[in-house]
Amino acid sequence: MLRDNGLLLIPEWLDEIKNTNIIDDSNIGKFESILSDYVGVKYCVATCNGTTAILMSLMAMGLTEGDEIIIPSYSYPSVKVCCQQLKLNIKYCDININTLCMDTNKLEELITSNTKAVAFIDHLGYIGNDLFKVREICDRYNLLLLEDSAQGLSQIYNNKMAGTIGNIGIYSFSGAKLLRSGEGGCLVTNSRYYYDKIKSYINMGIGNYVLSPLSATLLSLQLRDINIILENRNRIQQLYRNNLNIVYHENNNDSVHAVAYITDKADLIYNTFKLKNIETRYKMYPSQNNMSNSDYIFERYIELPQSYDLTKEDIDNICSDIIKLESKKSTDKLSSLMSRFNK
Repeated sequence: MLRDNGLLLIPEWLDEIKNTNIIDDSNIGKFESILSDYVGVKYCVATCNGTTAILMSLMAMGLTEGDEIIIPSYSYPSVKVCCQQLKLNIKYCDININTLCMDTNKLEELITSNTKAVAFIDHLGYIGNDLFKVREICDRYNLLLLEDSAQGLSQIYNNKMAGTIGNIGIYSFSGAKLLRSGEGGCLVTNSRYYYDKIKSYINMGIGNYVLSPLSATLLSLQLRDINIILENRNRIQQLYRNNLNIVYHENNNDSVHAVAYITDKADLIYNTFKLKNIETRYKMYPSQNNMSNSDYIFERYIELPQSYDLTKEDIDNICSDIIKLESKKSTDKLSSLMSRFNK
């Protein structure tokens, strides 16, 4: 088994990748079939990235300029960007401080006769009671539900896979996702109507929305050996948990997605690691309308490295640096240096 630039490689994969016809789209159809079987839905459409999958999902739902949609006030920005591109009327819902996902108790207060849809983001792969409650609320008010499960593939709750609770769900295969192809995404649904509409967008020839056959082959191979990938993700998560109190959802104690840490020293940690060329993800889009939970998390949230080439020594060193930084006073010399560096 090899690890290269953070991507897990298994030697048997290499021949299949090298033999892939880069213009043979049958590889895309094969991947779509494998993934739909894995998550338990009827239809899957592979796309060039997860953001494109979100955009086409909103279009397939019939949402147009001025339609009202409710989204979380803090999370990854893709849903927000797509809603803005379609000129939808966005309402923001504060997050639950325990799940970092949309607060279901506040969602219902925001629904009006103008509301058409809700977008729930499975932050850190969360799938639990809150998501199912959102599904129930959407059914009661006859609202469409888009489930952004970019990081949620493999997570199961109540015998349902993340990404399959909404009318349409999406996954991403870029960055540090569970399956990685450099760039790529897909959407899943049980609706033939949505499937046909999205397929028509893919085939319009306007823009390049299609996943490449080479990426499809790589993703199919990873999905075939997903248990090996999950074992490695669990290894990395456990190494962090041995040292730090990382974010862990109570009913997702086998989560293998992003390693998130909440701390008053997030800014200091981010800038210190930046100087050391240690990549982290820090601050999503800022919350809207002074929402207390979102504001709190925005200032304190940081995601730590989790590439497969990380060794125990690497993770121990990262954690040791964080523990040392946590002990520093915010007014010390290093903090002042980092503040100047960030400007």
